[in-house]
Amino acid sequence: MNCKYCGKECKSIYSLRSHENYCTYNPCGKDLRNKISAGRKKFIQENPDKHPYLLNHYSKGPSPAEIYFEAVLISKNVSFEKQKRIGTYILDFVMGNIDLEVDGEQHYYDKRIVASDNKRTKYLESLGFSVIRIRWSHFCKLNFDARAKYIDEILLNGKHIDINVNFSNDKKLERINAAKLNINNRRKVIEDSNIDTRKYGWSDKLSKEIGITSAALVRWIRKYMPDFYNTCKKNRKR
Repeated sequence: MNCKYCGKECKSIYSLRSHENYCTYNPCGKDLRNKISAGRKKFIQENPDKHPYLLNHYSKGPSPAEIYFEAVLISKNVSFEKQKRIGTYILDFVMGNIDLEVDGEQHYYDKRIVASDNKRTKYLESLGFSVIRIRWSHFCKLNFDARAKYIDEILLNGKHIDINVNFSNDKKLERINAAKLNINNRRKVIEDSNIDTRKYGWSDKLSKEIGITSAALVRWIRKYMPDFYNTCKKNRKR
């Protein structure tokens, strides 16, 4: 069963009828879509509480990020309104003419949400609001002092400030250095052990000294001490 307008194949008569009604090549379909769109807009204008944004925005209650920032603002004695409605939008935290939004990653990767946020920001700025958006995943990477400093800065300046997360590279470097130190320590233990690898059970004895299983020790030696591993293989063949 194919659409008589565009030729698209449909699985059933029901999906065919639905597709043909809204097919872009249906000369009557455009009028139908416009009629439905106008009807929806009229319904939203007459019933603003039924707007999908309002119905879905807070259906699951406050997020952990919103709970955190509410506690922070209370602790700093900042006067604010939570979940204030402006037009068809709900603002996370309103402090005078400042809208503080705590965003999840979907606000940065979903193109439709990004476009909606840009439209929302322009609307609020036209009303005199300053919109501050905090990327929760980046904020969580800050240490305690950096979090406190960042919050003080945005409250003092009343405008958006990008979160600097370059320090994460330093943490990554610390982990790399720690891993290298661990490798060097294990290598030294193995080299200083003087265990005869020609005897059966040498890996069991050595694994107890290092604190890992025998199988894990052999895999580790094969990866980080290939020369030693090859020597062990030759000894086993003798």
